[in-house]
Amino acid sequence: MDIWDYDRKTGALLGRSAADPNPEDSGAWLIPAYATTIRPPTVPEGCVAIFNGGLAAVGEWRIELAANQASLVGPEKEPHLAN
Repeated sequence: MDIWDYDRKTGALLGRSAADPNPEDSGAWLIPAYATTIRPPTVPEGCVAIFNGGLAAVGEWRIELAANQASLVGPEKEPHLAN
């Protein structure tokens, strides 16, 4: 099963990995802390997916301009922002 890992402080998407099967519960999966089974949205260039919801909530993804991409703001390029 695919899972998506996110940073525990910022919620920023770190990448995709695979969940391990639960050896004590056939058909169930082990989802580690700071990971979700919710597929992130397609992220435009210069943006980052942020997981909002944490471990105790269903959560959702949002897209924000990446902090290290501030140089994209200007007359030549507009940032891609979505809520």
